[in-house]
Order: sequence, then structure tokens, then C-alpha cells
Amino acid sequence: MGGSASALDQAQGALTCLVELAGRTFAVEIGQAREARVFADYTPVPLAPPHLIGMTNLRGAILPIIDLGMLLGLPARSGTICALIVESHGVRVAVAVDRVLGVEALESVLAEPSRFERGHVRRGSDTVPVLDVVKIVESLA
Repeated sequence: MGGSASALDQAQGALTCLVELAGRTFAVEIGQAREARVFADYTPVPLAPPHLIGMTNLRGAILPIIDLGMLLGLPARSGTICALIVESHGVRVAVAVDRVLGVEALESVLAEPSRFERGHVRRGSDTVPVLDVVKIVESLA
């Protein structure tokens, strides 16, 4: 994104990809979401950070699978993984979620960023955290 404002900063009604995790809804800027996948097979990585579930092969590219729940303080997951593939600065990772809800235009960025959230957007009468994909990808460094 190199210094340019994100889609959420530029306009109301920006498109986001919504995901669900532990009964909560989260948003990812559509420009950072690539695709949703289910991974039954992946390879655990010895001595990896606890939030790195493992590595998988997606059409010849090796992707890390990150347990988003662990980053947000939720219990670890295992078994078949539903994931949203996200990209930041040319690096793609699979982020494990409970399910992908779809794409919606959400309004107005609100303050209140936290470690892995850029802030919140309005979705009807609720607010939805917007995940900070850059920080999620950097968590592997």
C-alpha cells in the first residue's frame, strides 16, 4: 500500500470481507483478501510461534496458516482449517477462521485500534473490528 490511504480511510461504504471467529464478526479490507479455502492437510512446523498452525501448499506456493484466534487470545484450533487468504506487501498467509461470511460495504472507520485491529466499522447498529493484516503478517517475523 506504500503510503497511500487504504480503501477504508478513503470512502464510506468501502468493501470488506467478513469472517466469523468464536461467535464474533471481523472485517478485512477487500484489497487484502484473496480467497477463502479449506485445508485438511498442512504440515506443523517444529519450534514455530504458537499461533503458526503449520504450512500448506496452495497451487505450488507454500503458505503459513496463522491461528487468528490465538493472536486474539482465544483457544487454539486443530483439524480441518477454514481460512481466508490475505496479503500484505506481497506476502500471503492463510488466516484460520470459523467461517467466511461474505463481502459487504461497511461505513465509517471508528477509532479504537488494538494490537491486531485497525479500528472498527459500523454494520447496522453494531461495530465490527477491522483486522490489521499488516500486523498479522508481521507476527510471523
